[in-house]
Amino acid sequence: MSRFAKISDLVDSGFIPQPSGLIPSFKVDYEAAGDGVTDDLTPINTALLAERVIEDSGDFHVSAEPTNKYGTPINGDVRIIKTGDVGGQPVQLNTDADRYQYVFGLEYLSSFHKKLIAGTDVKIIVAGDSTSAYNGGEAGYDVTSLLTSLIAKHNISGVTLLGAGEPGATNEDWADTYLAGQLAQNPDLLLLRYGINDANSGLTPKDSIDIVDTALASIRADSDFTADKLAIILCTPNTHRESTASHPSGEIWIEEYRRGLKALARQYQCIFFDTYAMWQDARHATDYMNDSVHPQSVFYAWQASRYFDVIFPEIFRPAAVNTIASANPYASTDAPEDYRTGVTQFMVSGSVGGEDQFPVQGQVITFKAPNGLIYQLMHGYGSYGNVTWYRSGQEGGDGWFAWTQLVDKSMITGGIYTVAADQFSYSIPIGFPAGTVIKSFSVTASNEAARAAKIKSATIHYSNEYIVIDNYTDTPLTIGCTIAWTAIA
Repeated sequence: MSRFAKISDLVDSGFIPQPSGLIPSFKVDYEAAGDGVTDDLTPINTALLAERVIEDSGDFHVSAEPTNKYGTPINGDVRIIKTGDVGGQPVQLNTDADRYQYVFGLEYLSSFHKKLIAGTDVKIIVAGDSTSAYNGGEAGYDVTSLLTSLIAKHNISGVTLLGAGEPGATNEDWADTYLAGQLAQNPDLLLLRYGINDANSGLTPKDSIDIVDTALASIRADSDFTADKLAIILCTPNTHRESTASHPSGEIWIEEYRRGLKALARQYQCIFFDTYAMWQDARHATDYMNDSVHPQSVFYAWQASRYFDVIFPEIFRPAAVNTIASANPYASTDAPEDYRTGVTQFMVSGSVGGEDQFPVQGQVITFKAPNGLIYQLMHGYGSYGNVTWYRSGQEGGDGWFAWTQLVDKSMITGGIYTVAADQFSYSIPIGFPAGTVIKSFSVTASNEAARAAKIKSATIHYSNEYIVIDNYTDTPLTIGCTIAWTAIA
């Protein structure tokens, strides 16, 4: 009998490479049963550790989840099945679904999205190497600044975004130097963009995966950073066009690294974001690569836009105008910090007019800028009439200025007015509220004689509540006129 009993013996001996059609099998080469009953955990782990593509078919029962840290591909009609995890029902541990996805594991954003739903403030850290720190030659086009702009543009409040890009950083630097400080910030979401410098530091793809594996295990072992408290996005490096001493192996290195990163994302309940595969053709595009490694601004814009879509699905982006159907959602004393960025409108009813209350019943429209400046308009209705109030304020400042009534309208009254001889302060009531200041007024007489008499023989002035005519002659002055004015409070 030949001493080469298995294909893997030939490959291991160096007699032959691993050609297509001679790919190891769980059953033939590693003596797995593949009957869906026998525990095949040991032969499967042995096969995956060898890091050669597996081709097989059948159901392989395992008592625990196999270790596939480096992402060894499994082809064929293979189902690796474990029971007892979900109500005793069998679950398939290997999946082909990940193979053609640029992003997976969005379910692991649930802890972050629950906080958005609850209105809890959240903190995001964007960590990585120079591809996270640089802006592609255009101010404001680094990933952190672009995400900040998108958050403001979509009126998402309560988000703190911290940039932690370190030029030249590797996965090893992250684990040994930067990770502790990042966790000390107590983030709700950690977006990791390392790997592009690892080969230059002598790290193989396996070395980098081992480092990330150890770091993620320590994170998840901390009760403050379990998957239900901290969301983590693992990103592959962007593609690049350099395979020199500074970035040896280039895409060959990244291809192997990303297989392992996928496996770690599943193992540690992280989101996987394949920056490399999503824009792989960037290696040919001098138009959107700043150099052979770093993106230009437009490439950063694409990346930030996709990150934003993943982190903040449309349902979590407030409408341009936030209309609150229920009355009285805010008290007049609520601070500017209590309002969301953008435009909010709501109705006020019930008790009003008190020192700590809205001035009238009606509609309130709030305009709040991303920098915390805020402005409110309130328009009365019903018995409160056609009156408008306004106030302004700022987050972190002195709160609100006092409500001020705004009346800006023209009023016209008319009739025949007779002012007795030597009568002063003949008053025509105008009915503005106390405190109103009349900006302008005019009297137009009904005929030339009256107009001349008015000009020569009478003066017109105003108080808060009246237009006043004074007659300085010794005969009665009859004027048919129209009086118009504009007033503001």
